[in-house]
Amino acid sequence: MLDTTGTLHKVDIGEFITEAGATIPDVTIAYQAWGTFHGNNLIVVEHALTGDSNVFDWWDGVVGPGKSPGYR
Repeated sequence: MLDTTGTLHKVDIGEFITEAGATIPDVTIAYQAWGTFHGNNLIVVEHALTGDSNVFDWWDGVVGPGKSPGYR
């Protein structure tokens, strides 16, 4: 069974200025990682419609063994 928890990481990037010039203060980017990175085994899933960084909470039907590219 696939571990659906991963390791949660957070990066504080501070203030972010959008292309339109709007300022968003105190931005934190959260991401989860599984396994060990070897330079060629990375899948990035971006989702702007939720504040939840757990991919399995909102893409369970797409991510997992036999579902998404790169899973074995």
